[in-house]
Amino acid sequence: MSDQLPASQGARELTGAAAPMHQAYAAAEDGIGKEKKLAAIIGGVFFVLFMGWAAFTPLDSGAIGTGSIVVAGNKQAVQHNEGGVVSALNVKEGETVRKGDVLLELDSDTLVASERGITSEYLSLLAERERLQAEQSGAGTFTAPAEFAGLTGQNKQFAVQAMDTQRRLFAARKGTVSSQKGVLGQRSRQNDERIEGLRRQLQSNRDQQRLIDDELGALRELESRGFASKSRVREVDRTAAALSGSEGQIEAQIAAARESIGENAMQSVTLSREIIEEASSRLREVSDRLDQLRPQLRAIRSELSRATVRAPASGKVVELNAFTVGGVIRAGETIMQIVPDNRELLVDVQISPRDADDVTVGQVAQVRFPSLQERTLPILTGVVTSMSADNLTDERTGASYFKVQVRVPEDEMAILSTVRDNKNPLRPGLPAEIIVPLRKRTVLQYLTEPLTQMLWLAGRED
Repeated sequence: MSDQLPASQGARELTGAAAPMHQAYAAAEDGIGKEKKLAAIIGGVFFVLFMGWAAFTPLDSGAIGTGSIVVAGNKQAVQHNEGGVVSALNVKEGETVRKGDVLLELDSDTLVASERGITSEYLSLLAERERLQAEQSGAGTFTAPAEFAGLTGQNKQFAVQAMDTQRRLFAARKGTVSSQKGVLGQRSRQNDERIEGLRRQLQSNRDQQRLIDDELGALRELESRGFASKSRVREVDRTAAALSGSEGQIEAQIAAARESIGENAMQSVTLSREIIEEASSRLREVSDRLDQLRPQLRAIRSELSRATVRAPASGKVVELNAFTVGGVIRAGETIMQIVPDNRELLVDVQISPRDADDVTVGQVAQVRFPSLQERTLPILTGVVTSMSADNLTDERTGASYFKVQVRVPEDEMAILSTVRDNKNPLRPGLPAEIIVPLRKRTVLQYLTEPLTQMLWLAGRED
């Protein structure tokens, strides 16, 4: 009994000692549980806040492309359809030219001679046409044709000479006709005067005949009484008969003079008609010849203008194939290339096929040039102008891509020029990068897109 009592007492002592420890452990566990709950609450709050932020915060996406600057409109080849011998070379490789500048000239002596001959004939015929039209209409004068108004230089001299020649010819022909008509008129006036004289002579003859008739009647009465001889009566009778015959001759002469006047008038009319008919006939010939010369003149002037080769655009001369005066250029041969100096900038880039569906013509694109060293260089704004219809393959890397072209307008280029202190313009071939903003998404959509994509694919598996 005495041995057991100490044992029980020891147990009670141990139990009494462990109780505070158990209480402390329980208190500790209770504290840890509260901290976990607090942490869970805080985590939940942060998760809810994050999800709310992710659900409403926009996150822009963009298609990134890399490429280089290209020439707007590509290089323009300078060619000549007919070819020829170089007589003057005005440019060198790499020289900057303006649109319309003379690049080179081809030998054109033969063309110039032909053009001079055709032009001289053409201008002469134009002046002759005016003269003939005046003669046809009976006008007293004529003026220079409308085609002469804008002539200069040697062509103007040709025109002046042609008009002087035709005016002299017009005056001469008009003088000849006037002279011929004057002769005819003079003859008619002479006949009028002759007729007037014959009429007076006829009247005098008739007066004499009346007197003789009276005298003859008196003589015959005297003869019947025996106071006049028969010879006297016969003499007066012969005189009366002579006067009667003379009257017929005078009337015939008057008729002949009148006929001559009519013939003169007819000749005058015929002369005028012949002048008109001659002018009309020649006018048709001149008009036909002018119709033949016009296309010939246009063709030779066109060929002559092409002998002076001008720059089709402003830009830089490259790939010059003509080097010396006297060199021969073959027909259709490319003489040189002009790299246009355009203010607008074109950028060709490659974008991933993943982004191609979201890129369309007309979208805004951000453009930057990584090779330029200015720190304050701005990001320019351009517009997508074209996109390849199908994906292409890079022969060097084998990667697939879509080709996109972006145009940077003049006002954006002006900003770049101001920042760069008007340094040399951007050259074709410099690297460029673009970003084309795509659809707007929230952060939550961006984070869950891989999961939703995977679930979409999983739902379609067999």
